[in-house]
Formats: sequence, structure tokens, C-alpha cells
Amino acid sequence: MAAVVARQPFEPAPGFVPTTTQATGSFLHSTLDGAPAFVDISAGGSNVKSTEHSLKVINLRDYQPQVKLDVEGVEYVSFNSNLQEESLMHSDKAEVKSVVEKQYWPECAELVKKHTGAVEVVPYHWRHRQTPKNMQDQDATKGVSSKPVTHFHIDNDASTAEGSLKAALGEEEAARWIASGHWGIVNVWKPIGDPAYQYPLAVVDVTKVNWQRDVEVVLTRNNYKNSINGLRFRDGFDYYYVKDLRADEALLFRNFDSHDGRGIGVPHAAVDDVNTPVDCPPRRSIEVRCLVLYAN
Repeated sequence: MAAVVARQPFEPAPGFVPTTTQATGSFLHSTLDGAPAFVDISAGGSNVKSTEHSLKVINLRDYQPQVKLDVEGVEYVSFNSNLQEESLMHSDKAEVKSVVEKQYWPECAELVKKHTGAVEVVPYHWRHRQTPKNMQDQDATKGVSSKPVTHFHIDNDASTAEGSLKAALGEEEAARWIASGHWGIVNVWKPIGDPAYQYPLAVVDVTKVNWQRDVEVVLTRNNYKNSINGLRFRDGFDYYYVKDLRADEALLFRNFDSHDGRGIGVPHAAVDDVNTPVDCPPRRSIEVRCLVLYAN
């Protein structure tokens, strides 16, 4: 019997030619003052100097074979959530928080369990984002926590991932997870209301990323953790998105994985698609980060 050869990440089926679009994405270049890079998540302000590039972005909706979380680090799935957009627009922020964490988080946990085979899933952080009017004319550092983020970045490294684990579970339980040998963080990203026609979320093939060469730590202020990681542009990166991702779908992607060689999270950003329909509804989305404990 012939040996089964594992496919490489994003390796297309023989003869398959994917559809693509052109989009603009932003990347970290340097800092304006030569000091370590920083961004203030709540108040705005940053010393980061960025560059914009036109990118060919490959559509995963019709990709063959379909990409999987355990191979490519990203997967789009059906997700029929009971979360209503009206619940996120309530003037009482405490009420919004309650709805998300008591009703939506359990749905996300079950979704991640289903698609990872995890033994435990603990959602711990979320953001609701909306495209503001005249977004292209706005300071990119303003409102980072509530609008699409157009700079390619990686949410976690080993230090921030362990920090989130300990903050969410406590030192003792976090130690148990770490000792188990395999844990990680998975992001559940989905549109709210209309499909994501505008500023779709794009990801980078993480196997093409060299941490020392391509990534720089960006310190964060007024955030739930002390840093993120900016991605520098380089020829040779491959970019992917799901065209018109719907509200009954979700994009799952890896934020962190403790296995050797898989620790780098998937770089991602909202990109400005040149084929965005004129007068389409603004993008609204919600993302939930989940701690994931895998079976040994």
C-alpha cells in the first residue's frame, strides 16, 4: 500500500487555479523616533511608521482542498449563532458585555471544540468592530479597539499567550495547562449582520514568516496585554481571505500554539479590497479569543 503523503499548507489540488482579488494592506516599517514601537489601543497615538502595499489575495471560499485549522492555521466554518446585532448596540455597555460573555462565549467554545477536538476551551477576550465613516481619512491609530485593523500583525508570542492564560485561569490552572504539553489560542472571527463585503480579514501563510526577520514587537498601552507583533512587508508572502464571509459563518485562525514549530500565530489584517461593491454596508464583526487545551 502506498504511503499517504501529508499535504503542505495551502498546497492546491492538482490543476486547481484559485480566484483572487487585489487589495491594499499596511505593514510595519520602522518608528518615527527610533524608539521601540508602541501603540495606544484606547486613546490612540503611536510612533509606528507603516508602509502600504498592493497585494494579490487568494480566495479560500472555493479553494481546493479546503484549508484546515490544524494544517494551515486557518479554517472557515458554518456558525449559526444566536447573537443579534441589536444586542451589541445597546447603550448599556455592561449589558453588552453580559450578552457576549454569557450567551455568545459558550457558542464559540462549542464551535472551537467541534473543529479542534479540544478537551477544554475557555473564551477570555472579545472585540466588536465597525467600519467608521471616511475610514481611509482617519488616523489609523485612533479607535484601534473598535474599528477594522488594517496593519498586519500577530496577536501573541509565547510571553503574552502565557500572560493571558494566567490572567484568565489563575496561576495554578495555567500551570496545569502548560504541563499538559499542548495548548493554544484560537480566534473566532465572524461578521455581524451583513456579509463582510468591506475590509475583509486577510491572513498570511505563517510558514513563510521568519520571526526574527519579519516580526517586531509593538508595545501596547491601555490594552489587555502589553504587546502585539507587527509584520514587516516582504516579497514572497502569500495572502488569503474568504470572499463575502457571511454572518452564519466564522473564520477560525490560530493565535498561538505551544507545539514546537507552531507557536507563531497567523498574521492577519483588514485589507481594502479594490473590488468592494460601491455603497455596500459597512463591515461589522465580532472576534473572540479562546484558550484551547488539546488532548495529549
